[in-house]
Amino acid sequence: MQKTKGKKVRGIINWIVFLTIAVFLAAFFIMQAISPQLPLNVIGVGFFTIAPTQSMEPDLTHNDLIVVRRTDFSSLEIGDTVTFKTEIRIRGIMQEVYITHNIAGYRVCVESGQRAFVTRGINAGGYDRNLMTEDGTAFRGSATNTFVGVVFSSSRFFGNLFAYFRSPYATLAAILNMFILMIIYLMVKPEKIKKDKLKRGEA
Repeated sequence: MQKTKGKKVRGIINWIVFLTIAVFLAAFFIMQAISPQLPLNVIGVGFFTIAPTQSMEPDLTHNDLIVVRRTDFSSLEIGDTVTFKTEIRIRGIMQEVYITHNIAGYRVCVESGQRAFVTRGINAGGYDRNLMTEDGTAFRGSATNTFVGVVFSSSRFFGNLFAYFRSPYATLAAILNMFILMIIYLMVKPEKIKKDKLKRGEA
């Protein structure tokens, strides 16, 4: 009896884990198909893909998947790789984008004590135009970029995999495959339970 209950609990746990992963992947694929720059945030951790620039090569290249974690702004140091939110003009329209660069220095406002960081890409010819602050508050009257988090992991393999699924057709195929697997699982599970009951009856 206890073994049977244990199997049921494990089955429920496996199903919850499978469903969670399936929903997470489906959400990420959909968001990447709609907008590659749109992040997916899960419990304070953000998932981004690197935009088609060479500013962070060879450390980070186009389509790399990066995992960004929100940390205490006061703990940031020169050399940290950070992601920040900024606005740039694209085809005449101001758009919000996410950029990942290194911290190259910092500034402190004597009057207010406000701290802001200087950022730049590895291959950039100069520093980013705006400083980065914790919440995007203006620094000495100048516009600033908004700190998002520190990059603590990256994957080229998963980045390229997600880039493949960025195609609308590939995204649709992936979602359909997930639902087909779920249906197969639901169809096979009752049969397995029935067989287990028959085995117990024979025993």
